[in-house]
Amino acid sequence: MTKRQRKNRKRINRLVELWPELFNREKPQPLKVEIPDDLIQDIAIRELAFGAGTLHAAVASYVQSPHY
Repeated sequence: MTKRQRKNRKRINRLVELWPELFNREKPQPLKVEIPDDLIQDIAIRELAFGAGTLHAAVASYVQSPHY
């Protein structure tokens, strides 16, 4: 596994950890087109340490995965 793949896996794991109802590795569901905007609002409300750039990269990795 490359360094990039490990980084993407960690990002996706964080999505699954924070929003298990939206992100599931075994049974992925289609996501709303503007889901990152909703998640950024949730991050602010919950005061999570998750930057917008990292979030966008994580969602991109998730939707580009073969299971999605």
